[in-house]
Amino acid sequence: GGGQPVWVALQPAATWVHREAGTPEIYGVDDFDPSYLRDVAMTFDPGRGRAWAFGTYNGPLLVDYDGRDWHPHPGLSPSPSERYGQAMTFDRAQSVAVLFGGRGPTGTALCDTWEWTSRAWGRKAACTTNDGTTGPPTRSDAALVYDPLLRRTLLFSGRGATSTSLLTDAWSWDGTSWTALPVQGNHVVPPRAGG
Repeated sequence: GGGQPVWVALQPAATWVHREAGTPEIYGVDDFDPSYLRDVAMTFDPGRGRAWAFGTYNGPLLVDYDGRDWHPHPGLSPSPSERYGQAMTFDRAQSVAVLFGGRGPTGTALCDTWEWTSRAWGRKAACTTNDGTTGPPTRSDAALVYDPLLRRTLLFSGRGATSTSLLTDAWSWDGTSWTALPVQGNHVVPPRAGG
């Protein structure tokens, strides 16, 4: 089919792709079956026409989908550690995929920020940066979206240090640092998890 994917879904031995026009298409899997990935966060790069997925398959693994085939990128270094509940989006202004937080294999909540340039990962922010500024607190199952009008990545809600604590804060990422977003009037971010 033609056109860029609107959404991509995984199932054992197949990938479903729905484009702007037409019905969903299903493709078989030749070399790499992405359904074996666990704990996946996914985003789409419209400039390159690729979906990027970060998950776990014998350790952390990034894969990309070009509209026909999945391509694993094993052994990248540096790379985000193995995790689940991470959030991922695509920053169109910087032309990078942004990955935030999640939980490590033992359930410890994370708060690091990574960017994928289509060639390499770069760790952009830790929980507390070297200059003493802080970013969002540890969390998993947050919502992460790119706002093209603000030209910023926005993070909100999620599960806090414990998996039962729901967060109600919001943050903005400009590609360099995080800024807490103030709550204005009655506009409160509802406590929620799961994007």
